[in-house]
Amino acid sequence: MIPVAFLALLAAGQKDAAASDFFPLNPGDKYVYEEEYNKMKKLFTDVVGAPKDLNGRVSYPIETFGLGQSFGKVFYQVEPDRVVVTGMDFGDPIASPYPILVVGKGTLKFSWAGEVPVPNGTPEPLAIAGESKPGKSVQLFGKRRSTIEITMTLDLLGLISVQKSVYAEGLGLISMVEESGKKKVKRTRKLVSYEPAGGS
Repeated sequence: MIPVAFLALLAAGQKDAAASDFFPLNPGDKYVYEEEYNKMKKLFTDVVGAPKDLNGRVSYPIETFGLGQSFGKVFYQVEPDRVVVTGMDFGDPIASPYPILVVGKGTLKFSWAGEVPVPNGTPEPLAIAGESKPGKSVQLFGKRRSTIEITMTLDLLGLISVQKSVYAEGLGLISMVEESGKKKVKRTRKLVSYEPAGGS
């Protein structure tokens, strides 16, 4: 029989997964992704910036660079059990930030509906229905890492997109497959390199 005291110590040593484990936001970190769309492959670099206040929420920008230009910033806030988008640099902060990652035990369902900013226009209605579940562990950058798989169905003005994303512990997004519209136009994203701000 296993001593009760040992079981208590074992339980104390275990902690529930936190959203920050799977979506670290360290200013200066750089992620390079290979994106494929319409049979064309291109590289894009995401850079985490310094935090700022958006409607009372500490939000970190991730700016995407590619093809010799910046494609703008998206702002994120990490809560204990989820990561939400709080705004974009081309519009006002989102009144009710929407989730892109939810963590917990087992399979979880989540949903959201509201308005999001769009470039050169008024905010548009968006509805999200999502599912989060533990994924298979992966070997990346010299370490075995646990993962979380996120599937989201997004409805933006009747255009339906389905995103299947994988987030790895200590890294963040490592892959994404998106299919949009009735023709299921496919876009993929895969992490090919990671450069932490500290260089280690």
